[in-house]
Amino acid sequence: MRLTDLKENDEQLDEFLPAIGAAVGGIARGAAAVGGAALKGAQAVGGAVAKGIAAQIEQTEALLAKSNSAAAKSMLKNLRAAREAYLSVVDYVVNNTKSDIKNVFAGSVNYLRLSGLTLAGWQLARALLAAEARQAEDPSFFDAKIKTARFFAEHLLSLVPGIASSVVEGGEAVNALSVEQF
Repeated sequence: MRLTDLKENDEQLDEFLPAIGAAVGGIARGAAAVGGAALKGAQAVGGAVAKGIAAQIEQTEALLAKSNSAAAKSMLKNLRAAREAYLSVVDYVVNNTKSDIKNVFAGSVNYLRLSGLTLAGWQLARALLAAEARQAEDPSFFDAKIKTARFFAEHLLSLVPGIASSVVEGGEAVNALSVEQF
């Protein structure tokens, strides 16, 4: 039976719901497995790799601080907050994986999201700085790059501290439900 075959009939829907649940569960398990692997990477060598990346992000922040543009100031504010949140999550993973693995791994998908947004923000910050330096060469093109970076900083990078909170504090809520309750 396919979803498109269903009529407005509760019996047919009741038969189909377990299949929908199984499909969604499979997707969620796959995403969690990838997130779990990423968490293991964050934990490796006491988080040294992740902390090394954060140090490079901090160097970019120092360059942003030298710019007086509104875009650079916005990026600096949001990139700094994202880096600090990223480091707090790395510390949480390193310090809690052995003692509280279920709650740590419950945040694995959000850890991927947080890492992706933070690293993308870092690369856009670097692009913003390059665009500011070359703006005179092609004002329209480089202005679009600057505006894109600012948009990302204010609309996506700004989400990272909240995502960090869900990783560090949300494990118990995830694990409160039994498999049967999903």
